[in-house]
Amino acid sequence: MATLKPAEEVLNGPKGKIRTTLRLMRDPKAYYDAVFKEYGDPAIVRAINGDCVLTGTAEGAKEIFARAPDHYLPFGAEASRPLVGSNSLFLIAGERHKEERKLLRPPFHGQRMRGQGETIVEITREVFGQMKPGEKFVAQDAFMRISLEIIIRVIFGATEQEEIDTLVEAIDELLGNLNPLLLFSPKLQVAPLGLGPWAKFQERIARLHALLEKRIEAHRESGPGDDILSMLLESRYEDGSSMSTEAMRDELMTLLFAGHETTAIALSWALYHLHRTPGTLKTLRAELDGDKEEDPVVRSKLPYLQGVCQETLRISPIITDILRNLDAPCEFMGVQVKKGWNLAVSIVTIHFDPNIYEDPEAFQPERFIDRKYSPFEYMPFGGGHRRCIGAAFAMFEMAVVLDTLLREFDLSLEETGEVKPVRRNITMGPETGIRMKFLSKRSS
Repeated sequence: MATLKPAEEVLNGPKGKIRTTLRLMRDPKAYYDAVFKEYGDPAIVRAINGDCVLTGTAEGAKEIFARAPDHYLPFGAEASRPLVGSNSLFLIAGERHKEERKLLRPPFHGQRMRGQGETIVEITREVFGQMKPGEKFVAQDAFMRISLEIIIRVIFGATEQEEIDTLVEAIDELLGNLNPLLLFSPKLQVAPLGLGPWAKFQERIARLHALLEKRIEAHRESGPGDDILSMLLESRYEDGSSMSTEAMRDELMTLLFAGHETTAIALSWALYHLHRTPGTLKTLRAELDGDKEEDPVVRSKLPYLQGVCQETLRISPIITDILRNLDAPCEFMGVQVKKGWNLAVSIVTIHFDPNIYEDPEAFQPERFIDRKYSPFEYMPFGGGHRRCIGAAFAMFEMAVVLDTLLREFDLSLEETGEVKPVRRNITMGPETGIRMKFLSKRSS
């Protein structure tokens, strides 16, 4: 068998790491489209956070996701460690990663999940029930409030309003002032003379860490509840030991970072697409109004509602690519790739592939009712052994919030033109946040 040639001898790609990084930060979809058009697929992309072999095909994604986990190390671990902590599921590898995933796969079913759904309904009603007819608002801001409250009450288990307000303030202070470049490269994580953005970041995260550790200790004393923190406190490793306070804090930070802004962005895009295509909104409303079931777990599985959530994440993915850092050299798509390089999948290319999705630029929730897509064709939560562990809860939360909102309130879209996605940190979100108007409470 002939020896495969090194990727850098066979494949081509754009020059200039800084220019590439800036274009990736600004508009990854347009950049990846241009790269594949000029250099073919796969292509080499070199940015300041590493060199990668990039693909935008389902076949390439399958090769990457099917590879054994021990071939990979977490991507960007050094840059993101200060935010999520050394014990985060994002950053650990090998057997420890496998064991931690088992521990963190909470039982989202039965009575416990029903209670969580009822809390989500209550929070949604609280936020939108305060609005007055004719009031204009930014959807992403409203959903950030809802998402954060859900995390604090459903995941962290906080119930006292004073503690909830303190956590909200600390999280807003941290995430609202987080420069995305700080998470792109550890070289930028410096604080000359104890000043600058990195010094401020360290102060803010130390405050949030202290609050989370206090929350964990209070939960240990108060006993179990229906929240995710209770499940973590009850769970045990195979040797019977429990998670340390520090490990639990890091996983709470992981769940916060993975689930706060991402869900708010997804819900904002859902309202945008539904109101831009009135036929889809009418179809969804007919389904929601016609079903008299009150259990949020059952309602969250309504087929067109699920289709709306799935199609939103296809046409407006929050994460635009998936990267895997190689722990050893490997063969990939006919070339040899070095240890230390990355393999990358362009989600925004595959999600718009006309060979997979007919009329890919159109918002068509029914496509997810008519067909089931493979994990190599549809991947809003990543893929393989590192697929987001909170994907099921995120979809549940999104469905329950949309169901409650559209059944109980009438809104209108205040955007006059197309809204573009822009970089927030590692996520992409709507440039305007989606401007809306509250019309009225719907009659039951």
